[in-house]
Amino acid sequence: MWLVSYLQPLWIAFGVATIACAGWAVISGRAKYLAVAGVCLLLGAATFGADWYVVTEAEKVEAHIDELAAAAVAGDTEKVLSFLSPTAVLPRTSVAFGFNLVTIEDDLRLTDRSTEVTANDTQALSDFRANGTVRVPQLAGASKHFATKWQLVWRKEAGEWKITEVRRFNPITGEPIGLLDRM
Repeated sequence: MWLVSYLQPLWIAFGVATIACAGWAVISGRAKYLAVAGVCLLLGAATFGADWYVVTEAEKVEAHIDELAAAAVAGDTEKVLSFLSPTAVLPRTSVAFGFNLVTIEDDLRLTDRSTEVTANDTQALSDFRANGTVRVPQLAGASKHFATKWQLVWRKEAGEWKITEVRRFNPITGEPIGLLDRM
């Protein structure tokens, strides 16, 4: 099924070009160049495979951010709280209170991401922007589009990445603001 995509014409052209180059190399007596090209192609494929196979701790944390965002959009408070450390009392309380007030629409976009892992892969710091629509059911379903900037402090607890601290920033000035403050 991977061949059936917008890249299908590219794959077909690549295959035809490969066959044409192989035929030309054999007929002209330059098969050694074909062998070198084949080795380079295999090395490139191996590099791509290694990059796909090896998952760094920073990539694991970024995957958790995607799961966290999906849970927030779904309104699954328990799933969102499962990403928070039991010792992170203020963020846990803020999240539980915030989900009682608002719902996050499915137009949520995460951008401007960066993750830095430190302390022998036991701590991480993630920065990202979250833009989307927030709806307040208690106010007749009033909604507003928000642009926010976040920083999450992660710690590995019992082999799992957990959020220990949540920081929110003004997306324009970069100044810290409270988790539940209006902009």
